[in-house]
Amino acid sequence: MSIEKRVDKDTPPAFIWHTCEDKTVPLENSLLMVEALRKQEIPFDYHVYAKGTHGLGLGTRETAT
Repeated sequence: MSIEKRVDKDTPPAFIWHTCEDKTVPLENSLLMVEALRKQEIPFDYHVYAKGTHGLGLGTRETAT
């Protein structure tokens, strides 16, 4: 899936965060999204954290799939 290819002038502002330990989605994917947002002048916040696996947002084991 390449969500960054769907960014256009109607894309809402975004909060994007990623972790360096994510083995499911490469960090580069979030960078591609940030670049697409920047090109369209869509406001965003972007944060990269050193620790944390994929799906930790809800703090439950079930979301890490």
